[in-house]
Amino acid sequence: MDATFDAVVVGGGSKGLVTAMYLAKYGGMSIGIFERLHELGGGWCDEEPAPGFVGDVCSTEIWPWYHQPLKMDFPDFEEKGARIVYGKASQGGAYLEDDSCLLFYHPDYDPTRERTAKSIARFSERDAELYMKLYGLWERGLRDALIEMRFNPPPPPAKPSPLVRFFANPKNRGIMDPHVNTMSLLQAGRVIWDSKEIISYILRRSASGGIDPNQPGQGIGMYIVPLYMPEAGGTAGGSHNTAHAAHRILLEHGARFFTEHEVDKVLIENGKAQGVRLVDGTEVRASKLVLTDVDPQQLCFRLIGKEHLNPHVVRKIEALESWRACGCWYQWALREPPEYKSARFNPDVGGCTLLVLTNRNLERYVREYAYRSMGLPIPEPVFMVYSHPYDKTRCPEGRWVGLTESPETAATCLTEEQWRAQKKVHANYVIDTWSKYAPNVSWDNVLGYLPITPYDIAQRLTNMGPNGNWITLDPVASQDYGNRPIPEMANHRTSIQSLYATGVAWGLDYGASSCQGYSCYKIIAEDLGLRKPWEEQGRPW
Repeated sequence: MDATFDAVVVGGGSKGLVTAMYLAKYGGMSIGIFERLHELGGGWCDEEPAPGFVGDVCSTEIWPWYHQPLKMDFPDFEEKGARIVYGKASQGGAYLEDDSCLLFYHPDYDPTRERTAKSIARFSERDAELYMKLYGLWERGLRDALIEMRFNPPPPPAKPSPLVRFFANPKNRGIMDPHVNTMSLLQAGRVIWDSKEIISYILRRSASGGIDPNQPGQGIGMYIVPLYMPEAGGTAGGSHNTAHAAHRILLEHGARFFTEHEVDKVLIENGKAQGVRLVDGTEVRASKLVLTDVDPQQLCFRLIGKEHLNPHVVRKIEALESWRACGCWYQWALREPPEYKSARFNPDVGGCTLLVLTNRNLERYVREYAYRSMGLPIPEPVFMVYSHPYDKTRCPEGRWVGLTESPETAATCLTEEQWRAQKKVHANYVIDTWSKYAPNVSWDNVLGYLPITPYDIAQRLTNMGPNGNWITLDPVASQDYGNRPIPEMANHRTSIQSLYATGVAWGLDYGASSCQGYSCYKIIAEDLGLRKPWEEQGRPW
C-alpha cells in the first residue's frame, strides 16, 4: 500500500467513526480508517444466538441524546440506519419476595412521568411525590446540563462544569441536596428514598459501571439514574446498523476503510505524528493528523512508545484501574417470550426494555462487589434482562431474543480453562434464577444461546482488555470526566503534535454514544480552524 491521507484513523470503533464523519464532511479531509477486526463499529456490534435472531453484544440500550448532534449535522443519519425505537416500559425491577414490580415508562408513553409516579406510589407515596419534583428539575435544566457536559470537552479546572452551575441555583439545591454528592450510593439511597425497590434498581444499574455501593462520592446517582434511564430504547434492527449508517456517510465523503489491517506504531518524526505503520510493515502517511480510537495503554505503550512520553505520564497510565466494570453478556434465543409472574402486578412488565431480576436485600450488592474485589467469581449475581420486543425485525414472530447481563470478576482473575467451565455454570444459574420470575423460562424454551464472559470480551475488543472492562476504565474519581483517562489527555490532545485520541476512556459518558467522537472533533476544529457546526447553529454543545 502506498497511500497518504489527510487523517489516518487507528481503530474503527464508534468514537473514531464519529470523529471521522466530522473530519470528512466539515473538515473536508481525506480519511483512511484502519481496523484490526473484520468489521467496523467496535461496541456497535451484533451476534446471533440462533439463526435469524439478532442480539446486541455491547450497545443494546440507546438513549435519544446518544447521537443528538449527529442527527442535526448529518440529517440522514437515522435514515441510513441509526434510528432508535422505544417500548412502553423502558426500565424496571421485579422482586422475588412477592412477585411485584416497579416500572419506569418511556417518555413517548409517559410524557409527564405521571404513569411512572403511579408505579412508584404503589411502594411509597412520598417517593412518587419526590420523583415528580426531581422530574421538574430534569425538565428545567438538569437534562440539558448533562448533555452539555457529555458533548463538550471537560472545562479547565478553574471553570465550573454545567452541573456545578446548575446546582448554584438555590432552588435546585432545595430539591437535590448537594450533600448527597459526597455520599456513597447506598448511604444516599437511604437518605433519599423510602422504598427499597427503587434503591435496589439503582444499585444494580450502577453495578454495571463497576461502582462500589459503599464508595463515597457517588451518591448523586440516586437522584439521576431514575431520571435518565427511562428514556432508553434500542437501535432498530440491532446496534450494528449504527455502524452501517456511519459507514455509508463516510463512503459518500470519500473515506476508505481497511479492515483486518492492524496498526502497530504511530510514525513520529521531530515530535509530530506523520502516519502509521501496520503490523505487516506497511507505512501510511498522514498529512494533517493521526487519530486513535484505542485504550490509553495501547495508545501510550504500543502506538506512541514510552520513550516519547513524560515519565510521570507513563506512571499514571500504568496505574490506571480497569477491574471493576466487568460482566457477562449472554445472548438468548427463546421459543416464546418470558412470562413474568410480575405481570399480575403490572401487565406492562413483559415489554420492558430492561428488567432487573432482584429482591429487596440491598446488602447483596455489597457482597457482589466484595467478590469482585477479591478476584473471585460472583456466585449469585443480580442480572438484568435486556430485550426489544417492540422491534419486530430482531427475531421471528412469536419468538424472543435478548441479553442477560451480570457483574463478574475481571478476565485476568481466571484462566482460559476456568472461564470455559464458568460459562456453563453461569448459564445454568441464569436459567434457574430466571425461571423463579418467569416459570416458562427453562432449557426446553432455549433455541440457542451465546455465552460471553469478560474473557471473551477482552479477546474480541482489545480496548476492553486485559480485564474485559466494557467501559475500558473504571469510573473512580481519579479516572472520571476531567481526569479521564488522565488530566493531561482529557481534552483529546496528546503530547505528540498532530496526534489526537478518543474512545470510551475519555469524557463523561461510558456507553457507545457519539459523545467522545464529537468532542474530539471540537478540539481538532479549534486547533486546525475547521468548520464548527455547533457555532453555526448556536448550540451550547
